[in-house]
Amino acid sequence: MGRGCVLELAAGEMSLHHVRLIHGSDPNPSKDRRIGFAIGYIPTYVLQVAGSADSATLVRGEDRFGHFAHEQRPDADMSEAAVAQHAAVTGAFAQILKRGTGREMQA
Repeated sequence: MGRGCVLELAAGEMSLHHVRLIHGSDPNPSKDRRIGFAIGYIPTYVLQVAGSADSATLVRGEDRFGHFAHEQRPDADMSEAAVAQHAAVTGAFAQILKRGTGREMQA
């Protein structure tokens, strides 16, 4: 299988991806950690049609549709509850993204 487009980033650079773009990278050989950040904004009328459930954080306004379970704001940085919620949310989202592929989400 080909690697597709190879893009090398210098320290301090970032890349932006569409939510449906499957991407990856080789192991990080440096002593510094690699950080990823994913965010998406959608209106409350959007309905998740893949997977059994999804969740979201309401950032503005009112949710009159109830299509997503409401995520709780973290009670503290890296608290046990916040880390557990993050793991549950990312695991559920990974199942939605990888549905039908026969592949499991890797940690």
